[in-house]
Amino acid sequence: MSEIQLFYDDQNIFITGGTGYFGKILIEKLLRSFPNIGTIYMLMRPKRGKDVNERRKELLRAPVFDPLRQKNPDFEQKVVAINGDIEKPGLGLSAEDRNFLIKEVSIVFHSAASVVFNEPLPKAFVTNIMSVKEIIDFCKECKKLKAAVYVSSAFSNLIHDKIEEKVYPSPIKYEEIKAITEFMKEKNLSREDQQKLTKIIIGKFPNTYTFSKATGEGLIKEYASDLSFCIYRFSIGTSTYKEPFPGWIDASQGMNALLIYGKLGTVHVLNLNEKINFDIIPADFAVNGIIASCWETGMIPKKIDGDVPVYNFVSSTDNPIKMGDVFEIYKKYQWKNPARAAIYYPFFIGVTSLPLFIIYNFFLHKIPIFIGDLILKLLGRNPNLHRIYQKGVVVMDSLRIFMNRDWIFETYRIRALWNKLSETDKKLLPFDITTVNWDDFTNIHFDAVHKFLLKTDNSPESIKYSRRRMMKHSKKLDVKAEKHKK
Repeated sequence: MSEIQLFYDDQNIFITGGTGYFGKILIEKLLRSFPNIGTIYMLMRPKRGKDVNERRKELLRAPVFDPLRQKNPDFEQKVVAINGDIEKPGLGLSAEDRNFLIKEVSIVFHSAASVVFNEPLPKAFVTNIMSVKEIIDFCKECKKLKAAVYVSSAFSNLIHDKIEEKVYPSPIKYEEIKAITEFMKEKNLSREDQQKLTKIIIGKFPNTYTFSKATGEGLIKEYASDLSFCIYRFSIGTSTYKEPFPGWIDASQGMNALLIYGKLGTVHVLNLNEKINFDIIPADFAVNGIIASCWETGMIPKKIDGDVPVYNFVSSTDNPIKMGDVFEIYKKYQWKNPARAAIYYPFFIGVTSLPLFIIYNFFLHKIPIFIGDLILKLLGRNPNLHRIYQKGVVVMDSLRIFMNRDWIFETYRIRALWNKLSETDKKLLPFDITTVNWDDFTNIHFDAVHKFLLKTDNSPESIKYSRRRMMKHSKKLDVKAEKHKK
């Protein structure tokens, strides 16, 4: 048994966000690589007419658990759903459940969060700020607490050019943001007034997501510095690279959503700088880093000054890949495995200038969509191209800042952690970002989007059919181009 396995041996774990993409990978990894752990308690709420036990069973049927199921068919017995809600006081726990958990739990992973970038401020407060305070209060009550991890974002402090592995001053005090959001609710402000007030409150932060994550980090520093608590920041998560198998994904947000719209041929021009680093990381590497950082945090004696360990897990510092390189790989991939459900010929044009992007956007998006919806309407079909495009606009707007700017990330602590691991634990928890081959991984990621998000058959027959369709679209474009030249 390795050193880290000994740390997790017989420990009961409490996880928020277990129903999310990274939460599933974290649970699967803990169960597969740490067979002697105690029980994993997942905070869940009833949803869409299903109670927490029904949702638990549904979650554990996800493909990510298939290799574990073959190895250990009884793994589900170690996962228990706890009825609760991070958006409610006391995490929505019953008195009986809370008393039980604080006696049994020794390790806490708080990964639940709203990843909607422009969430209304009152909602972002409850989900991304208040929940952190509630988790801290819960951890303070835990009788056996060994370590706790707050899963944050590498971009939580993007108002700084250089992001160090430290806790930055909170953009606002907890009591202040609580009072402001309560005021916004009580006054029932219009959407316009709410947006104006939000812009004033978040200041230099581009959205409520980064603002709320930065504030959450500040809470850890202010209220949990006496606990074995760490902050783990990672950048843009993608599919798995190695474990439990290459290319699993089930989150259709952010970059993944952009790839979907691109493969469907509904988004063609992007406002991006091809020369900047595109900070993407494999999901399984990110999760392995979380597990290792929790171990180190639990093993390090608390300092008198209340230092909170911060880990920046990114790719741009130690194994960068340029934005332009990612899209070059994507262009090649389009021919290798096109989407069967493509609406139009898929292609991307990267434009650095915002005014030029607006012009391209008008001619390559708005006009074709208007014409397409008009034709659909005349044919008696649902004119839904504009609706699909609007969803793409939301994604493009939210990602624009990450596709046009570089940050310098400090990674001393995460690299020191990797070097600290024994050879056995390095094999158990691989997260050395320098070992990632971006050509291989990017293709794995594209395959994952194709298979698990677009639900496309990857059989030779299906790929052949999709290529024929794409060739037809390509020929139509060539004809239009020739007419334009004349």
